[in-house]
Amino acid sequence: TAGLAVPLAPPGPSARFAVLQRWAHLRQFDLPDAILQLLANELGGTVPEVLSAMLQLEVPARQDGRKVDVQAVREFLAERDASRLPLHDIAVTTARHFSLKLSDMRGASRRRPVVVARDVAMFLARMLTRQSLQQIGEYFGGRDHTTVLHGCRKTEKLAQTDPVIRQAIEQLRRRLQHQTRTREQRA
Repeated sequence: TAGLAVPLAPPGPSARFAVLQRWAHLRQFDLPDAILQLLANELGGTVPEVLSAMLQLEVPARQDGRKVDVQAVREFLAERDASRLPLHDIAVTTARHFSLKLSDMRGASRRRPVVVARDVAMFLARMLTRQSLQQIGEYFGGRDHTTVLHGCRKTEKLAQTDPVIRQAIEQLRRRLQHQTRTREQRA
């Protein structure tokens, strides 16, 4: 089938503010306009990327039962900017965790252990970086963005039912964030 591809420009701060305000209202996530304005000014990218960042802010706050104040938002933004992990680091760390080689992670293997590990790595890349689905797919063996999205969704569902995968994701996330902080402290 043929289609028309139209590039969309990322929204400006005022459009991001309106999107964030509507999103917070729909999710019943109580954020003052001052905080929404700060987020609108600091978060860049497309609407899905901005909403993804909001989920990264909302989920831990709801889990911990705490209000989001300006200080928490500033810390979140600083941590988010600092979390620009190279995809290579995510792939290597995940491969080690699952006792695989990097070439397995980036290769064409469809063996279940490799696919699960690769999907976890792509899920972490989506969670911890600002890389697009296309960029993640290209790194992991030239995969299509829809393959990456499918792997991320599959991993998210698997993490809800499989405590081993859930624990692996959490351990890897902590390890990767620790590596990033250590690297920045040395710089």
